[in-house]
Amino acid sequence: MPRPKGSKKKKFPDIVGRVPSSPFRVSEISYQPTIKLTLKSVGRVYKSEGETLEEALNKLQISGGARAMAVLTAERGDRKVEKIINGNYAWKLFGKASPTMRMIALKKITELVGL
Repeated sequence: MPRPKGSKKKKFPDIVGRVPSSPFRVSEISYQPTIKLTLKSVGRVYKSEGETLEEALNKLQISGGARAMAVLTAERGDRKVEKIINGNYAWKLFGKASPTMRMIALKKITELVGL
């Protein structure tokens, strides 16, 4: 059965990256804010943002790598986590270590922060 003349086609709301079970139930999608990272190492402060913790860690650019202990602060919405990173993990994550070591360090730091 065709729609009556003069009625307009319904437009569905634009949703970036998330698909609801029904186009009329947009409220069921929970918005997760971005993660803000702050890394403090040897008197220097580095900041980055990302949708996930791994993305935010990959955006941190430290020239020459980090060989000392560092303090990592992660914020998502109203939740704030502050952790001390061992010098070995800082070197594996931000230094010239192999990709395998980088993946291992990324997994450990993700478990440590827990966001």
